[in-house]
Amino acid sequence: MKKIVFGLAILCLGLPSCKESALESPQLAGKGSTNTNSTTAWTYVGDIPENVNGAEFSFVIAKKAYAGQGDLNYDDYFLSEYDSKNNTWTAGKEDWSYSVTLGSDAVGFAIGEFGYAGTGSIHRAGAGSSAVNDLWQYNPKTNAWIQKRNTPIPLSSTVGFSIGNKGYVGTGYTGYEGTPDGEYYFNYILTNYFYEYDPQTDSWTKKASFPGKLRRSATGFSIGKQGYIGMGSAPNSGVDQCIFQDLWGYNQETNKWKRKADFPGGARTGVVAFSIGNKGYMGAGFGKVDPVKQERERHDDMWEFDPENNSWTLVEPFPEERVAAGKPFIIDNKAYIITFFDNKRELWIFDPSK
Repeated sequence: MKKIVFGLAILCLGLPSCKESALESPQLAGKGSTNTNSTTAWTYVGDIPENVNGAEFSFVIAKKAYAGQGDLNYDDYFLSEYDSKNNTWTAGKEDWSYSVTLGSDAVGFAIGEFGYAGTGSIHRAGAGSSAVNDLWQYNPKTNAWIQKRNTPIPLSSTVGFSIGNKGYVGTGYTGYEGTPDGEYYFNYILTNYFYEYDPQTDSWTKKASFPGKLRRSATGFSIGKQGYIGMGSAPNSGVDQCIFQDLWGYNQETNKWKRKADFPGGARTGVVAFSIGNKGYMGAGFGKVDPVKQERERHDDMWEFDPENNSWTLVEPFPEERVAAGKPFIIDNKAYIITFFDNKRELWIFDPSK
């Protein structure tokens, strides 16, 4: 797999302004597609069955992946199981929809033998949409959900991951200000709060707040005792005009954040992120809005982050014309990524060892 390595300097980031203090190196400018049609690291697995719903969040337990999707109307919920050994999907059973209520854009993570899903946004008739603070624990052995202690505040478009035997959620928005424009709210109440969940005591603890600029739709992953959050967007006058390329590392042992080397592909939102071994991976997503086309620039590149050297390496891009359509899940040091292409969903494996 061909790689190009960049070592990056770090500049200070001020908080009051929406405009990001981006690095000036020409190596950091987002140039759109870097696809060379090389797919050595990528393997096509198969199409996603129609009865398998979305993958707004995912977690892995005992080498089986669970992909889930909440519902904006707060009255339905979907979870599907993927068995990588047999390459088979099992769609959610009918009664799952009535035992769990999860908002749209929920997050998920695994701790031990259990999966956890929560937060998101819902739509109530006549009241618009709002963030929620539910947390649910899933037991794959019994195919049962148990509601756990709610997050301290409602959260949506947040980031969730686990470090060891603890879960973490943070950033995103807690609600809306002002009045709705039809059914769409633009004045998000953003937060930099960051919380730790302890499944042993079923309790939440507020940790050091995320020090970057306020944002929603950030992305993150964890490596060892460190968690990472970056990218995302901050609404501005009804349009997500402010997007970011920064990356921050959270140290679980010291409860401190540190700015890391900026993502070299440029500012983005909707980024795919995951970790394999001692490396992190980020890529794809959407850049700034083209003023002529009035749509965001789509990217298909993939980058590897080395926390030891605080450096980024350009690796093989997404398969040509594919768009990420769900949260990746990791099995046997391989990333399984759902993509969208030609009006159908596909499952691909990204293997960085190739």
